[in-house]
Amino acid sequence: MRFPSTLSRRWLIAGGIGLGGLLLVAILLGIVYPRVGAYMIRTRVGAKIAARMGRTVTFGSIDVRLGHATLRSVDIRGPHDGAMPLVHIDRIDVDFDTGRSLVGSLVLGPATIDGVVVNLRRDTAGVDNVRDIFEPHDGTKSSGGSTHRPTKITVVHGKLVADDQMTGATVL
Repeated sequence: MRFPSTLSRRWLIAGGIGLGGLLLVAILLGIVYPRVGAYMIRTRVGAKIAARMGRTVTFGSIDVRLGHATLRSVDIRGPHDGAMPLVHIDRIDVDFDTGRSLVGSLVLGPATIDGVVVNLRRDTAGVDNVRDIFEPHDGTKSSGGSTHRPTKITVVHGKLVADDQMTGATVL
């Protein structure tokens, strides 16, 4: 196949490299970025919350796209929680700065938390599931504030359940 004389071989090679580069960027942003984002949320965010509260944190599905993350079925569970976790959240939607996230920095925007259920529990021996949150967990003091907090938090559909098995009272 013979190309027109106006199209030199150098331009074809440069065009192929440019097209390949665009395809690589599309693959990185469309496939790799969401998977890395979900991994970072599971490992880093979950670990920070677990260390701060002395609880285990589990996530259901995590969907990350440019500038937005959705976390579904988040459970925060402690040793004295019984059948229900201390906190269950159906869905968390959080916006973040896309450009900063591409270079490894996280700047959060507004967050919406939907379907929060907090289960306070005291068993027949008088042991509750929240007192240990206020005690130090790793022997170090936490720093006063975190820069990784949303600018605004909106809670939609919240429920508090308090179950006191010593007195037999349950409050919803």
